[in-house]
Amino acid sequence: MQYKLVFIKTHPSHLIAGIGVGGNVMMVMSMISNMTDSDSLYVDMETNEVIWTQNKLFSDLNNAWEYYFTQKPLDPAKPIKTLSVQETGNINFRYEDDSIGEDLSLYTPWKNRFYSNFSLRPALQNSVNDYYDVYIKDKVTLGVQIRLTDQKYHNHTKGLDVSITKMRQILSENPDIEQIFLATDDETIIPRVTNSVPLPVIYQEGIYRANEYDRQLNPYDRMEATRKNHRYLLGFECLQDIFTLTKCNYLLKADKSAISIVACLLAENIKKVYTL
Repeated sequence: MQYKLVFIKTHPSHLIAGIGVGGNVMMVMSMISNMTDSDSLYVDMETNEVIWTQNKLFSDLNNAWEYYFTQKPLDPAKPIKTLSVQETGNINFRYEDDSIGEDLSLYTPWKNRFYSNFSLRPALQNSVNDYYDVYIKDKVTLGVQIRLTDQKYHNHTKGLDVSITKMRQILSENPDIEQIFLATDDETIIPRVTNSVPLPVIYQEGIYRANEYDRQLNPYDRMEATRKNHRYLLGFECLQDIFTLTKCNYLLKADKSAISIVACLLAENIKKVYTL
């Protein structure tokens, strides 16, 4: 069966279709988890704008999913089943499920389906590979996501102190770890993390994060910025973090974050996942 997955607002009060960057990919993975290997999936982020929609960015691309991923066009000669992102089927993974990542082999069929339907466009793929080759390859790396800003403010999730304590525990249990790759939405914590662990801490530099003047305490705060092509770059940078986390040897998940969940579902080099 050919499936067309249309992104719509998940609540009437929302400004855009879907949710955040990681959450949008997680919705695609939810659909994939309910398909078979013989099915195909086409993602429609053209009918309605999503968080990373950047109008008039590309002359040949109107579907925002295709900013970052290639996909096959639908075949009009074959049946097409159109579903919204609220109709993906069974919920096979949830934000609050601490067991996600305990057995990464469970997700191998889903990962294979993802890559049979999509591939990273060269700009994203090359960026991820270049960072990996320069900073991570041949170094045993603990990937850590610390999700703060609006999630911490509104949902009171576990934050920095708990993450640092867990990082130290993981390092004591795994003396082979040589460095930490940090993915976070708040740049103010980077010095604290760097000074709290005995190993080098690497991270994407020069990307958009909350700072001491712009705390991004509400979900839509990050959508507006003065930099050129901000919403496209917002998606690009978040996806860089996700696919870099998949290439780390160990992963410490954030308390509740789609970025951590997707990193588990698409894990490439990860051999053990830790939960706060």
